[in-house]
Amino acid sequence: VAVTTCPNAIALSAASLPITNQALVCGTGNDLSSTTVPTTCGGASNSYKGGNESLYTLTPTTTGLYNIAIAGQTWTAIFVYQGCPTSGGTCVGSVGSSASSKNINVTLTAGLQYYIWFDTWPTPNSPCPGTFSITPPPTPCSVLPNAGVATISTTTGCAGNTVALSASGLTFGLGVTYNWQSSPDIST
Repeated sequence: VAVTTCPNAIALSAASLPITNQALVCGTGNDLSSTTVPTTCGGASNSYKGGNESLYTLTPTTTGLYNIAIAGQTWTAIFVYQGCPTSGGTCVGSVGSSASSKNINVTLTAGLQYYIWFDTWPTPNSPCPGTFSITPPPTPCSVLPNAGVATISTTTGCAGNTVALSASGLTFGLGVTYNWQSSPDIST
C-alpha cells in the first residue's frame, strides 16, 4: 500500500529538470488533507486537499522562478511547501481550479528542500491519471557573448545616401540581441 507522507515522497533530481508531462504517481490514501495540513496555502482552497495525493520532493541547485504544471484531471491543485507540509513546512504557493490543466510560478532557493503536492477536490478522488511538468529558470550565460567586428561601407555619409552595415564573428543564441547606434559627432 503506497502512502504519501513526507518520508515517502518521491525524490526528484535537480539534474533531471526540466520534467515534461511525467505521469503522476498517486498514493492510495488521503494522507495529506485539510486535517493533517489545516492551514491554507496560497490561492487554492483547503477543499483541494481531499483526494489521494501525489507528493514529490525537490532540492534545486539553482535559485530562481520555477514553473510547475499539472494536466489531465479536473478539480486539481498544486501546493508547494519549503519543508514537509505535515511537519510545519512553509507554504510557497498554490493554485487550484476545476480546469483540467493549471500551472504556478514559484521562486525556489538552491539547497532548500521543497515538497510539491498534487491533490484534488474529494471528487475525483485522485489527480491520477494525470501528468506534471517542472520547468527551471533559464541557465545564465557561462561565458560572455562575442560582439564580433562591425564594418561600414563608407566612413562618410550624406543624408539620403545608403550606408551598408555588417558584422562578423557574432555570438548567436536565445536572448542575445544586438543594436546599431550612430553618433552625430563620432563621440557621443
